[in-house]
Amino acid sequence: CLRAVPGIVLTPPVERVEAEFREVNPWKSADMTNFKYEKVWLKSNHWWFWAARALVHFSLDEICVGAGYSISNYDIWATRREGSIEGTSFSSFYPSPQDYYHNFFLYFAWRF
Repeated sequence: CLRAVPGIVLTPPVERVEAEFREVNPWKSADMTNFKYEKVWLKSNHWWFWAARALVHFSLDEICVGAGYSISNYDIWATRREGSIEGTSFSSFYPSPQDYYHNFFLYFAWRF
């Protein structure tokens, strides 16, 4: 059979991140005493995304195999890119956003 599966991906609008960074010049001291550890909550306006899948599914008794393609605008780094700690933005640490994300997949299943 052929299937098309549209959908919406909902993510929590708030995420907790943990950051470890140096408080002083890293070249001055190589020991672990000049590290600072901080936990912050990040808020984002990006909390829902769309997704669509198309797949070919073959079933024989209890065994199923299939292959498909998925496209979405689901950006896993959206919330983190908008965050900052002590004036340093996280946007430079994460990949740039793309318009669409593409995936190809194969699967094997057994009904029980």
